Amino acid sequence: MTPRFGYKGKEEVASRRNVLPDLPATLPHDIRKEINWVDYSNLVNPLGTPKPFIKALHTSIVEGELGVRPDMSGYALRRIMAAYNEVPIESVLVGTSPMSCIRDIVQALGPSRVGVSVPCPVEYELAVINGGSDFIPIANPFSFATCKYYIAYREINRFDAALLSNPGYPTSRLLTQDVLEEYLENCRWVIVDESYLELSLGGETFIPLTKKHPNLVVIRNPSATFAIPGLPISCIFAHPDTIDRMVSYTNPDCNGMAADILASVFPQLMGYLERTHEYLEREIPWLQCMLSLIPGVKIFPSEGNFILCRFDGGNMDLGVASTDELSVRLQLAGLLVPQLTRVSGLDDQESYFCIAAQRRETDQLLLETMKRIIAR
Repeated sequence: MTPRFGYKGKEEVASRRNVLPDLPATLPHDIRKEINWVDYSNLVNPLGTPKPFIKALHTSIVEGELGVRPDMSGYALRRIMAAYNEVPIESVLVGTSPMSCIRDIVQALGPSRVGVSVPCPVEYELAVINGGSDFIPIANPFSFATCKYYIAYREINRFDAALLSNPGYPTSRLLTQDVLEEYLENCRWVIVDESYLELSLGGETFIPLTKKHPNLVVIRNPSATFAIPGLPISCIFAHPDTIDRMVSYTNPDCNGMAADILASVFPQLMGYLERTHEYLEREIPWLQCMLSLIPGVKIFPSEGNFILCRFDGGNMDLGVASTDELSVRLQLAGLLVPQLTRVSGLDDQESYFCIAAQRRETDQLLLETMKRIIAR
């Protein structure tokens, strides 16, 4: 690999996986209970957990459903998600976290050299490798958009499968259908992680393509969509024949009663989703504009509910000299904005950070605090 792709070889990937970050990605649970902390690394719906879900969860606990073994097949959620996405129920599986789903899918579809669009979370690497396949980073040398297949195949080590995202983290760029079609035509199988698609700006799902492409698997993440990260729920969509191959590799014991509860209230959440889309269509452009006005902060185009930023004071006389110093100062002010030191494929990880959109009053607090810190 050449330096422009941000990697020096497979040994670097292995060594970075074994190094713990200097700071936790999120605060320890006991500390988070004690202080009023705003976590800008939390990529979930900024409107918060919908009240119908909270009410249904409370009712289920009060009525003793914690003592009842849930439906391990996740039939209720599979049925509602199949109807919502206009696919047969045989095309849906229910799982827990997207990363565990990726690992299970990789295991089910067989050992491969998996080309993974980077930058990406380090958990992608772990999921691919723990699934028994090789991790091959695919970086676009010109932008953060997903690299076209033929450019990737010519410039990068050969691969026969792919893991893409729509939108990608932390780049917040949507995947286009023409780019995906190239990968589908040339790879044994392709996984598309759509964990944050419902929180994007006009993004369209590729679930309908699973009807004619048995080598396509799409992952959705209701836990992010409905702001319930403490109850990990994911859905896998694929051609029924592909789903049949995966069933024996997924662990149904992971499916708890939260999936059934979400299915029961899902029809009540359509208004919540509409309000979410309306809010993000206003908030993301505004937040990008305001961040770009802060000295030393460079933003990259965002198509999701998070914004990739880079701090470089250059020759300017600012209150902080690095992203690390800015991150620490923000933490002291009660705002958790971690660096992207555990993200694969960034050429200078220490200078980047990512901002997830929150409520307007909270975002204003962040902007005011950043201005005060940077401007001395």
